[in-house]
Amino acid sequence: MLFAQYTTGKSLPQKPKTQTIHDVQTHIAPTINADSIYEASRTISFAGFRWKVRQSVVQSEPGNNFFSNALSEVSTTNDKKLRLAINSRDTYWHCAELVADTVLGYGTYAIFPEIKLDTLPPNVMIEFGLTPEKALHTYIPADIAVQFTRLGTLNSTNTLQYVVARPDNAEQRKERIFRPEEPFRMQGFYSTHAFTWRESSLEFASYHDHGLPTPYLAVLWEFLGSPALNLQVPKSSTPYRMRLRLWSAGAPVGNRAFELVVKTIRFIPLK
Repeated sequence: MLFAQYTTGKSLPQKPKTQTIHDVQTHIAPTINADSIYEASRTISFAGFRWKVRQSVVQSEPGNNFFSNALSEVSTTNDKKLRLAINSRDTYWHCAELVADTVLGYGTYAIFPEIKLDTLPPNVMIEFGLTPEKALHTYIPADIAVQFTRLGTLNSTNTLQYVVARPDNAEQRKERIFRPEEPFRMQGFYSTHAFTWRESSLEFASYHDHGLPTPYLAVLWEFLGSPALNLQVPKSSTPYRMRLRLWSAGAPVGNRAFELVVKTIRFIPLK
């Protein structure tokens, strides 16, 4: 397994702990209907992919937010990193969301953020994952995702969760959510988060530092399906695209602008 190669070796000052499958939360979430507005938006190039940047002129899901394709919210830096921001402008707060203009299929998807994820404002979420192709035209939650969120709780120390989901019918969708027992506490600004998507399994992993893998495995979870929910590993027969988004339900706590820098995103196809 790609993610199990470096579970031993020199540890960080706070030794990472590999988690197992037993700590899993399950809930049924309503589907979200919203105007999404990718078709007329601008595109950017980042990490070898072309991305469509969402623009909404009305408050939209998730979080009843405005999404902006302006340079102040979505841009690339001189050293080819991606910068996403939540900013206040014209009395409203504007968030950021991008969808890759590429369908990739089975393989390993990884993101390399530069941010202390354990200090997120309680109403800000970062999500990296795969979403059905039709999400280019209407907002649909991701079916496979790594998320960073305090779930609205100011004193929550756990900001990391993995999600596998599918729409069940027109009214609801089923989600299997894994949150590690030990909070993902960072020593600096670098971490790596990835999942390997195979026909019969999904393996999620999070590491301290940048690398795929690094010696500092912090969280590991494998999803093989949920008989109780009749939830299986999503199939690549449905076209899936990468999506990266920020959202905040209203102003970030403290009315302070929020910024995320991503060094790169990688995709390694299955051999």
